[in-house]
Amino acid sequence: DAEPWDTFDEKFKLKQEDINKIEDFRMTKEEQEEEQLLWENRMKSCQLNSVRLEKARDNPKAKKYFEREPNDMEGLDRMWVCAVDHAAFKCLSGVFGPYGVEFADNFEDYEHGCADDESYSIEDLATFKARKVFEVTGLPTIASQNSFE
Repeated sequence: DAEPWDTFDEKFKLKQEDINKIEDFRMTKEEQEEEQLLWENRMKSCQLNSVRLEKARDNPKAKKYFEREPNDMEGLDRMWVCAVDHAAFKCLSGVFGPYGVEFADNFEDYEHGCADDESYSIEDLATFKARKVFEVTGLPTIASQNSFE
């Protein structure tokens, strides 16, 4: 009986025409930069903010806090951060903990700064949160925004 790995190379080799199809969907560096600029322009007037994140922004103790090592006694080997609601944070901690991820913090206190903030898509708002949190903490960030927040 053949094992799946015995025929892997023959079954799963990509044909050049398949590779070309994949390449058609990849963005060039120029396209990525253009998308980045479009997003930044679209989000220029967003005033979504987190009081806690702003407190951490220029605080030397916060910088050290986010640079600390994960709790290796618990088997954790990487540090991330969140900007999600409390229930999602508990769930993410439970899901990612077994994979060695410790969450340094959760910035769940984001609030709309103006009425226009509610006109952005949930994807744009989640991206906005993640980028702001990463900017301050330097850590990989999981952020969410839903219509219930």
